[in-house]
Amino acid sequence: MIYQICTCLGGNVRCSSRPCPQVTCSHPQFDGCCKLCKGCSKDGYNYRDGQTFPDTDNPCNQCTCQLGSIRCERKTCHSVTCKHPDRNGCCPDCRNCEIDGLSLVNGQRFINKDDPCEQCICEFGTVTCQRRPCTDTVSCSDPGLDFCGCPTCDACTFKGISVSNTNSINDPDDPCRECICQVISLCVGGSSDLYAPVVSQDLLTSGINIWLLPQV
Repeated sequence: MIYQICTCLGGNVRCSSRPCPQVTCSHPQFDGCCKLCKGCSKDGYNYRDGQTFPDTDNPCNQCTCQLGSIRCERKTCHSVTCKHPDRNGCCPDCRNCEIDGLSLVNGQRFINKDDPCEQCICEFGTVTCQRRPCTDTVSCSDPGLDFCGCPTCDACTFKGISVSNTNSINDPDDPCRECICQVISLCVGGSSDLYAPVVSQDLLTSGINIWLLPQV
């Protein structure tokens, strides 16, 4: 790059061209005539020597101008005391949680994938889990137990035996009869005899019915 120096002598202006000094820095500043290594220039912004600024290419980095060259390093992260900090940002953050690569907002509840009977909550970077309470009110008279041991009308209890919905068992007192658990109305339409109740009314539950199937 060439620049000119002009001098006024006796009412006359004389200009001479001079080459700009060669620079070895990576981000020199332009002072209007030449590039200089006294500061730094990046993405249209000028920075003083020694000045620190965010990296526009990586928000997790911090850059420093050093005699016309820019040096960028990852920001220093402070240590955290929570057990499951959110690591999706530049630094671990205890305001939210991360577990198995999934980000959770503070206060979010979820089911433990390792134990579906446990409910977990994210609280300021720490996940705590406890067994889910059996809160559902059942309307059937002989409910079964679900996977977590809670009463459910999706199963039946027949003579002390738990039977899942649509599954069948042999009557312990009469092996020639097969019993099936079905979550259906007591009244069944159609002319088929297959689902006709053939046991006394006290064996039928309310809402969940034990239907006895005749052996063929």
